[in-house]
Amino acid sequence: MHSENFSFSCLSPFPPKQIHNNRRRTSSHYISELVRDFEGHLKIYKELFCGEKYSGNSKKELEPEDAAEICLYLGFFEKIGFLLNKEVITLESVAELFTFRLLLATNNKKVQEKILYDKKLGSRFCSVAELHNKIVNYWKEKGVQLDGEMLDEKQCPCNC
Repeated sequence: MHSENFSFSCLSPFPPKQIHNNRRRTSSHYISELVRDFEGHLKIYKELFCGEKYSGNSKKELEPEDAAEICLYLGFFEKIGFLLNKEVITLESVAELFTFRLLLATNNKKVQEKILYDKKLGSRFCSVAELHNKIVNYWKEKGVQLDGEMLDEKQCPCNC
């Protein structure tokens, strides 16, 4: 007679340790790909620095073409948020590698005003706002002081 109380390990052709190692390898692969993909955003990344074209303290207004470029940059972080939510990569990995790159955009007053807090555009970047807040909380729990704050829930169309 068959027992109906099977454990997962009895049904799986792979031992749990092998499954864990495969997940770690998969996560490493995605992290490597993300680091490589970021190279396509280096121009925008550099222009977000203080004193540069898109910096929050620059006197230049963000033109529609500028906002479009920054939206592409933010789209990169949407991909990270998606992989994080699907548990393909870990918050620890993301925080260690991408905190500064993300906060450079999400803490930028011009980016907040013209994109993240905009009723139309901001609603397209809810996952970026969510990622921002997860990363800020991650470092806060570690006792690390960041320059960034949580995004303003009152202004964020996603209720971030």
